[in-house]
Amino acid sequence: MYIYIVNFVKVLESIVLILVFLSIDNQGFSQTSTWTGTTDTDWHKVCNWSPSSIPTSSDFVVIPDPASGNYPVIEGNAQCKDLDITATSGNLEIKVTSGGNLCNASLNGGACTNTPILDNGGCISNFLPNPSFENFSCCPSGNTQMSCVNSWQDATSAGTSDYWNTCGSTNIVILNPPPMPLPDGNGYLGFYAAQVAGADFFEQVGACLVSNLSTGVNYTFSYNIAGAAGASQGPISLAIYGTTNCANLPITVAGTACPSTLSGSWVKLGNSATFTPSNAFWTSGNFSFTAPSNIAAVIITGNCGVGGTSIFDSYFYLDDLSLN
Repeated sequence: MYIYIVNFVKVLESIVLILVFLSIDNQGFSQTSTWTGTTDTDWHKVCNWSPSSIPTSSDFVVIPDPASGNYPVIEGNAQCKDLDITATSGNLEIKVTSGGNLCNASLNGGACTNTPILDNGGCISNFLPNPSFENFSCCPSGNTQMSCVNSWQDATSAGTSDYWNTCGSTNIVILNPPPMPLPDGNGYLGFYAAQVAGADFFEQVGACLVSNLSTGVNYTFSYNIAGAAGASQGPISLAIYGTTNCANLPITVAGTACPSTLSGSWVKLGNSATFTPSNAFWTSGNFSFTAPSNIAAVIITGNCGVGGTSIFDSYFYLDDLSLN
């Protein structure tokens, strides 16, 4: 179903459309959400609204003539407390598709029973901060110096993951340096991910996200990885874990055990297939997952159950990451 509003005056004269798009004063409501259409026409993207959030049944919605020329399209459940169309264009067009539903709480007895789509994603190009590790506070002189890189940290309280940068030391002595050139810039991370009987060794790096991932939305994690060993390089399945609270990072236990055993507040979001990175070149890859909750922070490490026959054959470099 499409609803075309082609003349604002006619909208106000139409009893049917007034029942859907009622304009009243916004005093006393929690927030005024103004449509901008900055990115596209999707009602369910935070970057199309000011402030950046999808309207709820407690929000007063204003739809002006957007500078972008993008008028809203509702393709799923949407909510508002009241709707004020302030647009003056003679060609204002709002579409509600066959799968769309807009609940006006004031006209619905003060409540909406439809479950709104809170964010379709697509507004933030990368949810990971400092994704190529170029921003740093000190030039690393050796291993275990994650404190030098901005926005990232060891994911456990006694972690030993490594930040490397070509401005300083570029490798621990017993292993090979990464392939050059780096995928992006001068910084990169290093970590062990070994599944060896009696000596599991999963170093983990973590970060608080730029913005929370939204429940039920599909995301893709992309990475560049290289191995540090030669022909005996062990395999890896790269995994990403998530939590709903940045305060859960770092995990307040020592150790390098399988991440799923460390804290119930973390869940595995997804993992790659098992593969063997090379020390001769960087390998790019990605995998997708659906966020089970509003994820605020992530851990990147090896997938439990996958690793080489030796800890020293299972050291890997990461660079140029993306989560979107």
